[in-house]
Amino acid sequence: MGEKRVRHLGPLSDAQIALAAHQCYANARSLLDDAHRLAAPSPARALSLTVLALEEFAKIPLLFERRPDEPPERWAEFWKEEFSRHSIKQEQSGAYGQLFSAAGRDTYAWEFSAELIGMLDRLKQQGFYVEMNGARAQSPDEFGAEMREPLDVLFAAAEERVDSFAQFHHSAERSAWFLSELRKPVRGSWPPPVPSGPDVTAVALSLASRFSLGQPPDYTAFAVACAQLCFSVPLATQRSAFDSLMETLHERVEVDAVGLAAARAYQMLKLANSYRQRLGADAQGPQ
Repeated sequence: MGEKRVRHLGPLSDAQIALAAHQCYANARSLLDDAHRLAAPSPARALSLTVLALEEFAKIPLLFERRPDEPPERWAEFWKEEFSRHSIKQEQSGAYGQLFSAAGRDTYAWEFSAELIGMLDRLKQQGFYVEMNGARAQSPDEFGAEMREPLDVLFAAAEERVDSFAQFHHSAERSAWFLSELRKPVRGSWPPPVPSGPDVTAVALSLASRFSLGQPPDYTAFAVACAQLCFSVPLATQRSAFDSLMETLHERVEVDAVGLAAARAYQMLKLANSYRQRLGADAQGPQ
């Protein structure tokens, strides 16, 4: 048995905030990957894991709202009432993006209704446990058979949100950089620094998510953004980064049980392939 875990109620440094945000992002991504694999054989489990991913995702903006010099009592309130409360995180994840929509920016294709936000915890529980449906016991498998359509919508919305944060939190270093930018009175302009291939892949993933919203996707805007992003990146690094992105998107396209997410991934794949072909040297298009 390991040592008893001590619950932290005090402040975090900026470095600790950034690391925690990255870990939340990585866990949300991992939960969605598990949900993706389970979508066909076990939709109930996939639905529960998707809600858990949304809860992890919601911790990121909650963490980034905090400052190390806030009063200890404010930090204690944060740990007890916000970071650990499922309802707070579900509301946060559901509402995220509405600010952009109100400002006229199409950041996400799928928004959550207040009714759906209110159902998230119940959906999560029914995907894990036997529940009573009236006087009759209902297993998660029976529940899941009825929930394939809600899973399709919820998973696509969750993946879209997590993809949008790849550019900021795919690594601990990236998360620390992003927090430092937010702390500055005057923030840096586009493009962000991309010191490694994984940084290029992560930002390109977020760009593909953003520019895949239209019908057809906005190839021109995506190409311009990628060219600006990769201006000083060696060509071989660019090719490797986009090959990695396309491999990820190919895997997403192949799961019919989450058809909305698969269709979105295909749009993103076409964008990534269009830019990869510009880079030459054996680019592989969608099959």
